[in-house]
Amino acid sequence: MDTPQYTLGTAATALTDPYPGQVNRDMTMTHSLRARGFTLIELMIVVAIVAILASLAYPSYRQHVLRTNRADCAAVMLEAASALERYYSANNSYAGAAVGANGIPSTCPKDAAATGGTPHYNLSLVLSNGSLAYTLTATPTSSQSADACGNLTLTQTGVKGRSGSGKSVADCWAGR
Repeated sequence: MDTPQYTLGTAATALTDPYPGQVNRDMTMTHSLRARGFTLIELMIVVAIVAILASLAYPSYRQHVLRTNRADCAAVMLEAASALERYYSANNSYAGAAVGANGIPSTCPKDAAATGGTPHYNLSLVLSNGSLAYTLTATPTSSQSADACGNLTLTQTGVKGRSGSGKSVADCWAGR
């Protein structure tokens, strides 16, 4: 059986041509002038995929930021409680203790004002029972107000609380 033989040019040209072309009707080589790169549709597909991934990842990221800010504030509140107990030990009363003084920060994070940052929570102190008891409250501000835990509270007996209804007290104070 005879098979036809086609010649496409010299063997040296075929081996050294970095951009092999197409064979035309005359059986000679032609080079494609099409530019190498991405088409608009390929680029739009990539943009759509990135948008879908971002729409899935952003809510998870946002919840992580809220949890982190809440855990940071819980730690600041425990430090404030320690400062209040030191104040009570020295004065036999909480009378005269105030946020922003006596080592009790007024915001969470506690250095937000000094560093020019935005506080995530404002702290307030309410004295009761003849200044022998207190309730320390952290009220969320700005974007932290979307947190399901709402206000965090801490009393002189160590009772922890929250005003939101989305999570349990344990979850709110454990940073979950």
